[in-house]
Amino acid sequence: TGSSLAGLKVVNLDSQYQVLVFNTAANLYGVIYDSTNNTFGSITLIRTATFSSGNYFMPVKVSSTSVLVCSCDSTTAFQAVLLSTSGTTITVNTAATATLAGNFTSFNDVIVCGSSYVFAYRRATNVAAVRAFTVSGTTVTIGSESTLSGTTVNGIFKTSASTFMAV
Repeated sequence: TGSSLAGLKVVNLDSQYQVLVFNTAANLYGVIYDSTNNTFGSITLIRTATFSSGNYFMPVKVSSTSVLVCSCDSTTAFQAVLLSTSGTTITVNTAATATLAGNFTSFNDVIVCGSSYVFAYRRATNVAAVRAFTVSGTTVTIGSESTLSGTTVNGIFKTSASTFMAV
């Protein structure tokens, strides 16, 4: 891409294909690796946004031909989009968006619940929150935010003095 790599996450679609999702300071990209033929597809722009260094995106496998990618810029512009794949080609579908109530800090976890996905993240330095997402065809729907009780200490969310939260 001609830019410095800020973060990288890999999603295994099946025994042959992997989707690599990565960001620079200004863009989020994806590319598919074909391990059988030892080839890469074309690098595909997923989103243009200002990203700080850190955990500003989270991909999760939906099927052997699709990946849900959630991302947030350095402030409050949250986005979820489904990537459809065919061989080493990525199609970026229409993104769903939401505005956070405070600046994004990082993704903590993602849980797959049947056909729904729950993403946990931190915002406004010390607020832990979760959102549910659904995927129907290529359409992503973002649920409302639920904040979690507790505090953040040194970047780790705690529900009490000795209990750490696992989403």
